[in-house]
Amino acid sequence: MDEESAKQKVRQSANLILAQYFKTQDFSVDEYSPRDKGRIEQVTNHIADALDLPLSFKLSVDEHTTSKSSTPQRLWLRAYVTHTLARLKHKGKIQRIMHGVYRPLIRTYSS
Repeated sequence: MDEESAKQKVRQSANLILAQYFKTQDFSVDEYSPRDKGRIEQVTNHIADALDLPLSFKLSVDEHTTSKSSTPQRLWLRAYVTHTLARLKHKGKIQRIMHGVYRPLIRTYSS
């Protein structure tokens, strides 16, 4: 899969994958740790794995987070995921609990 087709695949599938991700994940596991499932980095890793993207979109073995030394494809994916999460927050589908950490929106209704 070349870079452009991988990017197109992300654009087409990201919203569906994120909707499913925020419905099914247990966010209490590793809460507020570097492995928190609501962190942008973890969400980005999930999308890269779910779509079976080429290695250039994934973190290399010696990387823990996306940084300036990451591949341009990884930087693009993280920026795209960050933008998509911000849109979902704006639409009221998820909430940002602190910088770079998101949770599903829990709505409570009074009787």
